[in-house]
Amino acid sequence: MLTCKVGNTIINCFDGKYDKFTLKKWSEEKRLICPDCNKLYEYCHGEIIHPYFRHKEKNKDCEGIYYEPETEEHIQGKLILYNWLLKIQKDNIIQDVKLESYIPETRQRPDLSFRINDKRYVIEFQCSPIATEYLERHRLYQLAEINDIWILGLSKYNIQEVKNNISHIGRFKTIEQHSNFYLNVDNKKIYFKKEILSRLLPHKLIKLNNYYGYKINDFEINLKFNDMSLKEQVVKSYIEQDIIEFNKIEELIFFENGLNKTVNDFRDLYSDFKFELIKRTNFYYLWSVEFSHNYGTYRFFIKNNRIELCIEYEKSVPFVGKKGGLGWRKERKYHVLDKLEYDLLDNEIISDFISNHILRVKEKHEEEILEIKKQEKYRLDKYSNVFKDYLNAEILLINAKSTVPNNIRFKFLKGFSIMEEYMENNFIKELKFLKRINVKQYIFMIPKYHYYFNSLGFSEYISVYELNNIILEHFKSFGFTNVKYLDFDGEEDINIG
Repeated sequence: MLTCKVGNTIINCFDGKYDKFTLKKWSEEKRLICPDCNKLYEYCHGEIIHPYFRHKEKNKDCEGIYYEPETEEHIQGKLILYNWLLKIQKDNIIQDVKLESYIPETRQRPDLSFRINDKRYVIEFQCSPIATEYLERHRLYQLAEINDIWILGLSKYNIQEVKNNISHIGRFKTIEQHSNFYLNVDNKKIYFKKEILSRLLPHKLIKLNNYYGYKINDFEINLKFNDMSLKEQVVKSYIEQDIIEFNKIEELIFFENGLNKTVNDFRDLYSDFKFELIKRTNFYYLWSVEFSHNYGTYRFFIKNNRIELCIEYEKSVPFVGKKGGLGWRKERKYHVLDKLEYDLLDNEIISDFISNHILRVKEKHEEEILEIKKQEKYRLDKYSNVFKDYLNAEILLINAKSTVPNNIRFKFLKGFSIMEEYMENNFIKELKFLKRINVKQYIFMIPKYHYYFNSLGFSEYISVYELNNIILEHFKSFGFTNVKYLDFDGEEDINIG
């Protein structure tokens, strides 16, 4: 303990009023007594640790059930907090500040206690991370209608400050879930969680660090939250930043309303397009306007200082499955086609940029579609001449992974590829061969698709579920009208010779 009673006067061993020789003499003369139980104290001191008082004989009734020997950090922390409370008391904000005052109804001796009018408060500087002790003591304070503020030390916890950057390393102790404050007794700074600062902001919009640190004299007792809080002049700059961010959002909301109107106007003007206004999902952009047609999907990404026109495409990328197997999936990507930079967000500028590009995209794709149709007609004319005797014939395909009945005869398409060269040079020969030997039906087996080696000539890897449909569409693109996969369930006997 740091306080004791001599006669009717409460004294302490840290304010310098009485030197260690005097206190030692009084101890030997049995003048030092406990302020609460009036039993004898003795004075203890050393060359390194702070001096302190203790009962000459153990007195659990007075020391309380939670008494434990004090560390140097604990003693220093109590003194720092005590002097801080005394300064606040001089301003008539709090009253009756006491150090180590015993509370009979809870059998506890908090490190510090004080009042604010009729409200009672205690401060516990907890250096040992014993969660059960905290929970029990906290419940007792609650039952006695005492507001308890818990401040943690640093030696047993994993919080540190490096170059003004405060962070928590390692695992959290259970008690840290119940306290927002740490005291560094070396620099007299209070480290605290961002929630303590966030609750003082009107809009809570600015990005905060996980921890902050300020000198203890920058703090006060907050009646609203019944604990410590930063003084108004310290929080002022954060509040101003928060208001600035709020005003920005107000401006963005006003701008967004105008942007919504612009997008609705586009829907009316270009009914063959689909338009959607999308709010940002990250800090890359503020909004995006998506417009799509059956020939493509485009996005206008609207940012603080520019707008970008991008075309959307899919790219196959590898991934490792849950069981460690290699697979492929498609991801959405964007390629920038054009951009416009500006100093301030302007709805009219953005509207003109989007409108101009919609017209250009529309005109460009209409030209491309005409060209594609022209090329497709030329291609069909070409292959209608190559496959003219077979385009309407029934062509049956078999997947190489299928179990084929013994009575089914088929032609294996060795070296099959979806390349046009294979179809016009190799497949036509297979058809002519089967016709020459006078088969009843044209039945072909497609080779196995080796997923990892892409053996059939696809431009990218495809799933086995897509394989059959893609190959059917491939045959139809040459003009074949009656191509299908052979289903063996309930199939009658089929022979090709």
